[in-house]
Amino acid sequence: MARRLKAKHTSWWYSERAKKKHRHELDRKRHRKEMKKLDIQYRQHAVAQRLSQNIRKEKFTNLPVPMDFRIYSNAETVIEFYNNVEDKVKHGNPVYVDMANVGQLSIDSIMYYLALIRNLRHQGLSFSFKGNVPQNAKHRDLLRKCGFFRFVDLSIVSSLKRDSDTVSIREGDDTSPRIAQVFCDFVQGKFGVGRCETMPLYDSLIELMSNTRHHAYSFESNLRELKRWFIYAQYNKTDRYVRFIFLDTGFGIPATIQRTRAEQVRAFLVGLGVQRANDHPVIPSALEGASRSRTMETHRGKGLPSVQALVESRYFRDLAIISRKGLNSEMEKRDLSIPLKGTLFYWEMRWEDISVHDN
Repeated sequence: MARRLKAKHTSWWYSERAKKKHRHELDRKRHRKEMKKLDIQYRQHAVAQRLSQNIRKEKFTNLPVPMDFRIYSNAETVIEFYNNVEDKVKHGNPVYVDMANVGQLSIDSIMYYLALIRNLRHQGLSFSFKGNVPQNAKHRDLLRKCGFFRFVDLSIVSSLKRDSDTVSIREGDDTSPRIAQVFCDFVQGKFGVGRCETMPLYDSLIELMSNTRHHAYSFESNLRELKRWFIYAQYNKTDRYVRFIFLDTGFGIPATIQRTRAEQVRAFLVGLGVQRANDHPVIPSALEGASRSRTMETHRGKGLPSVQALVESRYFRDLAIISRKGLNSEMEKRDLSIPLKGTLFYWEMRWEDISVHDN
């Protein structure tokens, strides 16, 4: 009997000992986890303190944006400004972009701003980059509507309200049927048309997006440069049209299309310094020719001619393109003195044109 009780006692004792050991082990793991968390927080706090001390010691270079901060109407000045910002950042100088007193502001310059920030981050550069917002309420509202504050670190993001007359800036590095459909749905909602009426728009957006991936870069370009596109749309209630802006941060049309023999000779003379670079004639040439893709793939090179066909049928209106030094629009065809890094497309869609096009 005594042995049986002893055996029961021993079994219970081992069971309790195992439970106690298990609880102890859990407590140790919990303690180690808490200590690790505290250590991480301490390290993060120390890094933040050092960073804040370094920033206080830094003397930021204040760079006021041009009064006319619009690429389409003031291309050379705005591009030169951004080149200056990029140059100072790459040389380790802290930069403060001052938009307080800007007089005119447009989406194309905002897109270029965001593309610059994305590209600098992509290259893994260590830099201090700050800025402010315009004092003018109208310009601040434009930054809000276009979605600028979603791309930068500001506490204002949580209080943003959606504007039903705009599709805020979207970005990507490859074709995105989902985003293309968002813009088609926007046009359908504003014009009261069906899906069939926006299919040409959908195809054009997909083609422009795919250009970024397939041949928006030349073989000589810096592979560390970020391949990305940005798109924005706004509805004008008064005149009933939708305005699109599309930025491709690739190497540009003049550097990526397959050149004709005459263009190759011209490029050779430019390289020798005998002739000045002349990019703007290349843009209409690319719009007209379907076999201009430098990738030499039979299914490529149809994007720009298809866009031009929609312009000729008046499905798209007021197409304007800026690519490297070339500026091509219905009102103006010329070369810029400073190249744009990429390609900007501008066009409009009107309700009456879509209705006629569908019929």
